[in-house]
Amino acid sequence: MNDDKYFLPTIRDEIDRLHSLHFLLHHIWKSNFSSAMEEKLQWGGAKVLDVGCGPGTWVLEMASNYPLASFTGVDISAIFPAEIKPQNTNFIHADILDGFSYPDNYFDFIYLRHLAVALTDEQWKNTVMEELVRILKPGGIIEIMESDVYWSNEGPISQKFKSTYIEDLRSRGINLFVIDKIPEFLQHNRHLVDFHQDTRQCSIGKWAGRVGELTADNTVQLFRILKYRYAPMLGCSNDEYEKLLTELLNEIDKLQPYANSYRFWATKTII
Repeated sequence: MNDDKYFLPTIRDEIDRLHSLHFLLHHIWKSNFSSAMEEKLQWGGAKVLDVGCGPGTWVLEMASNYPLASFTGVDISAIFPAEIKPQNTNFIHADILDGFSYPDNYFDFIYLRHLAVALTDEQWKNTVMEELVRILKPGGIIEIMESDVYWSNEGPISQKFKSTYIEDLRSRGINLFVIDKIPEFLQHNRHLVDFHQDTRQCSIGKWAGRVGELTADNTVQLFRILKYRYAPMLGCSNDEYEKLLTELLNEIDKLQPYANSYRFWATKTII
């Protein structure tokens, strides 16, 4: 299954990679969210929206943890569960850029993760934020999670892959460094107050233990999935590209890089 608006091919390997990435991020943060939603999720019957839910891993885990809340996942590719899911979940095949059919002031909590690869700066600022604030209840919270593109202690092979990745997305009008602007999008919205930001550091590679090894593998898997596009861009045959991926893993173990993961959140004003 695929969607021409989706940057990555929705093949089984990519779905597995997204599942794995969810659990890696959960381990790094020791939580699925950082904002002050615990009490409302536990007892308040909160309505929660995950925008860009992918295969729905976050929604499914949250729905199991908070059975009194209701969870909706939305994505432009219908790779989420169609039938086998908790009763307090719902998945919708839709694009936020087309607007949602939800009424104003509907959700208590809206969550977005790793949508930097899907949206232009203009879409973030003038379409996405306006629509999310519209459907968020007064007193409700928007939380956005993103990660750095480049790593600290990054080597030339990693930089070669990242530069290709950035160039490819830039050709689609997408700025991977939009992460630097997300605080501005939240703080400058006239309906949002009480802005917060938090950061976690993720070590990458076997040197950092099993989680570091799996994080490196997840990165390599991303570039392996994109081989059909990036091998020609790098002037590589498929075999040469695979060799470069092996060299990337060796470089990671040698240089011991790390990356930052960020969460930003703000509350819709009650006034």
